[in-house]
Amino acid sequence: MTPDERVAAYVLERFRATGYTRLMDGYDVYQHVRDCPTTQAKVEEQGDGRCGEGTCEMFYIEAEMRCEHGATYDFTYREGGEIADLIAHLATMDQTA
Repeated sequence: MTPDERVAAYVLERFRATGYTRLMDGYDVYQHVRDCPTTQAKVEEQGDGRCGEGTCEMFYIEAEMRCEHGATYDFTYREGGEIADLIAHLATMDQTA
């Protein structure tokens, strides 16, 4: 698995774990894309996604979630905390793939 594939798989995993409410615009599309077994994440090529001046521990990844039925959902994953935790998690994904 390439680094880009690992990031896309991680973002898809985090997207499936979201629990947005029915009150949001586009909830039906979101729910379909989240629950569809064919959904894939396409990570936008926008640099490394980190913020700040080298010491910031918040980053974001913008991705398009798309299923084979043609439904799409734009998802921005944000995470704060130690970047090392993300790297360790991605490394475990390599071992299970």
